[in-house]
Amino acid sequence: MLITRYTQATAVLEDSGVVPPPVPQDAEPGTLAWLRARVSRFASGPVHAERRRAVVELLASFDPAELRVRARALAGVPADEVAARSFGVDQVAAVSAAASGYLSGETSPEADAAVRELLPLGIPMITVLLQAHASTAALIANARAHDDGVTPIEDLLHETLRHDPPLKRTRRVGVEIDLVAANRDPDVFPDPDRFDPSRGRTPHLTFGHGVRPCPAAAHALAIAAGYLEGNRS
Repeated sequence: MLITRYTQATAVLEDSGVVPPPVPQDAEPGTLAWLRARVSRFASGPVHAERRRAVVELLASFDPAELRVRARALAGVPADEVAARSFGVDQVAAVSAAASGYLSGETSPEADAAVRELLPLGIPMITVLLQAHASTAALIANARAHDDGVTPIEDLLHETLRHDPPLKRTRRVGVEIDLVAANRDPDVFPDPDRFDPSRGRTPHLTFGHGVRPCPAAAHALAIAAGYLEGNRS
């Protein structure tokens, strides 16, 4: 079932009984498929809670304000490298290769080799890196497409997250949520198709909602803001 309305989407995301599609549990150790069976994103119930707790504890060791400063200094590097480098990780090629099939489950020898290279970082750190890789780069690209050089960057980013979310859809068993449509539901967002940074913070669903919100929302915003600031100067 495809969900496009905001209230339906929030109801699904608030229901702890609606879980992500399961992933195979018997993959060869050290491969991308093996990793996907061990991260919080594709887990449910107590297993998800424990894995999420480990990610949250890791993120607590990174100050978003410091990440913003680091990202500002990375203005000259490609946007798809900024998240990893802001977290102090230099294996950007491995992050990119492993992230290529992280959400879809499409594996390759290159992705498997990348996972093995990243394993010394620990699964919580790999979780953060792979989930941040494409989404942060897409957020930056989408924001730059609307950047007039004078709009406050926080306002620019919040409206970009609503209007042009980097992740277009999210899936649960039997359900697919169209985040673009839900974030433009006219019952919640007046004149929803107009890009309007003056809206400020809005209750968009781009960072999730309910029982599985993104644990790194503040970190992602800080990295994107710092990078955009650096490229404006």
